[in-house]
Amino acid sequence: MVFVHRHKKNEETCLFLGVSGEMTIEGERFKVGKGTSVWMQLEARRVWWNTGMRPYIRWGY
Repeated sequence: MVFVHRHKKNEETCLFLGVSGEMTIEGERFKVGKGTSVWMQLEARRVWWNTGMRPYIRWGY
């Protein structure tokens, strides 16, 4: 399931710990993998999805 969302009161940083996937922020699509870190500004529309066979592991703050 794809969950496009945004935060109105906080920024977000994600660290992908064990995944092969893709992410889109404000229409810009790019690949993410183990060790990728992504910062998202306030109200940026974002979505990510797992494209690999391993379980999805992501840490966000």
